[in-house]
Amino acid sequence: MPDPVGLAGCLAWHDASDASTLYDATVGGSLVVADGTVARWEDKSGGARHLLQATAANRPLRKTVIQNGYDCLLFDGTNDVLTTSANFPETGNAEFSAFIVSKKLTASSGYLYGWGQAFTTLGAYGVYDDGTFRTYAFAGANSYFIEQIGTVSFHLHSFLKSAGAISTTSTARKDKVNTATSGHDANTPNIASQPLSVGRWANYPDSYHGHVAELVVYDSKLSDTDRNTVEDYLFNKWIAATSRKFEGGMFGGISGRMTGGMRT
Repeated sequence: MPDPVGLAGCLAWHDASDASTLYDATVGGSLVVADGTVARWEDKSGGARHLLQATAANRPLRKTVIQNGYDCLLFDGTNDVLTTSANFPETGNAEFSAFIVSKKLTASSGYLYGWGQAFTTLGAYGVYDDGTFRTYAFAGANSYFIEQIGTVSFHLHSFLKSAGAISTTSTARKDKVNTATSGHDANTPNIASQPLSVGRWANYPDSYHGHVAELVVYDSKLSDTDRNTVEDYLFNKWIAATSRKFEGGMFGGISGRMTGGMRT
């Protein structure tokens, strides 16, 4: 299966609720026990874009039964970061769709995830919180404002972009609803070739303090139909008040759309 809902073009799929993807070493090793540190978060997309951390002190923790009965990773806001060993393929003025479920725990600045060169204007894509629960996308002094989180709770963040100027090609959403956006109105990105990082950009000091549940990235701007399918899967699993973990098998709320691992 290329991704959680049977769509092609999945570049990365990291699911903290799947304990079989969490290891205590960057190569080999054993599965991480509850409250243990995570050295390798394996990619379920088939692309082998595993997230790694060789330094023991910089590894997030595996925390069990955090949201709707599922496990999450906890990043400490100081130095925890997981990074791919190879550069992420979405560079230049690339189009992509990125979805992440997370919960910020404190009003401190930090990068949730991203790829590219963080110190270069428009040279990177990533989601950054300025310390007041306001989030931005892309690097630069005039970052692209995408949403006001507002509460210390789990949220689904979606960002979809086709090639071209950011303001006219991007869709930013929180919990399946479009958000107000501003900044970088007439600019196009030129994303540098750098690894994908979660918890902090590898070359930027601000670390994210909070839980990370699941990340999925595609190599195109998905249609509204396909976007809604991905969001339904993530929202029903992580955000809905009543977990659907045990309804209709592993994929819960969208199980009726699945047959043999593909959508019908």
